Amino acid sequence: MEKLLLRIKITHNLTNDDVREIAMNIVDAFVEENLIEDNTDTNDDTEFAFQDIIHKKLNEIFNIKED
Repeated sequence: MEKLLLRIKITHNLTNDDVREIAMNIVDAFVEENLIEDNTDTNDDTEFAFQDIIHKKLNEIFNIKED
């Protein structure tokens, strides 16, 4: 990941909330493709774990600090 971050420079106006929404959309696509089980209305936090990992990585790429 470090090599990737050194090679890219992205100019944007994204906020931490924007990136979280992107992560949510990615996880929703995984659920639609049956790659992740739909855990809506359950005590299973798998979807949130995936979302948090994606969100963290995107924040690193876009150099966004979490609020």
